[in-house]
Amino acid sequence: SIVMKNIKSVICAPLVSREKITGILYMHSSKVAAEFSSEDLELATAIAIQAGMALTSFQAGETLRKTLISLVKTLVTATEIRDPRIQGHAERVANFSTAIATQLKLPKAEIHKIHLAALLHDVGKMGTSLSAPEGADLAKWKEEHVLAGEKVLATIDGFEDVIPGVKYHHEYMDGSGFPHKVKGDAIPMSARIICVANDFDNATTRGGLNGQGLPVKEVLIDMGRRGTTVYDDAVIQSLLVCHRNGTLFAPTSPFEL
Repeated sequence: SIVMKNIKSVICAPLVSREKITGILYMHSSKVAAEFSSEDLELATAIAIQAGMALTSFQAGETLRKTLISLVKTLVTATEIRDPRIQGHAERVANFSTAIATQLKLPKAEIHKIHLAALLHDVGKMGTSLSAPEGADLAKWKEEHVLAGEKVLATIDGFEDVIPGVKYHHEYMDGSGFPHKVKGDAIPMSARIICVANDFDNATTRGGLNGQGLPVKEVLIDMGRRGTTVYDDAVIQSLLVCHRNGTLFAPTSPFEL
């Protein structure tokens, strides 16, 4: 290969990550007049050291990412294991939310936060009763899991940007939602998206008189009609587009976008 590629000069420097050689920085020249010098080798070595440090940092980031996902899945499992009726709900809402956010062309970092918030939107149900206690105020009982979820996430460092999506996911654009009764632009975009995804999944899986779920098209038509008052119109339109182009039900991972 040296003869075939007319290689005249070569320098190599190891890429070291976690005290192990994980690669080689290799450069060659086919010109006699462009022979590498000791200064070139020093520069290549410096670049290799920096690349090794970057690789170590990336590997640490991957470990942190896997730990984060594991933590989120544990919280979701703990939430859903108490009530078989909602198993899979969080993941579906996260997938719908990710599809909508992607259709809205939101930044990748924002989509990641929305996906996590959607996965955790019902985490507060871990500490609340599955049904309203006899004689309890039904409205206040519905609010409990939202307030509890906000408290749970407030104890986890680094989740500050995830909390708004959980805190406001039951708020409607006309102020008729709960528990904070905010409306319009006061509702964060992450919460507007999760609200639509959450209501869509609830209607298609547990809606209707028999609780077996309503037809998807029927739900989309109904939500579309309310899109100018109850929901953010742009979010509803994105939901409809995602359904038409097939991305709504496609499994997604925000870290692969």
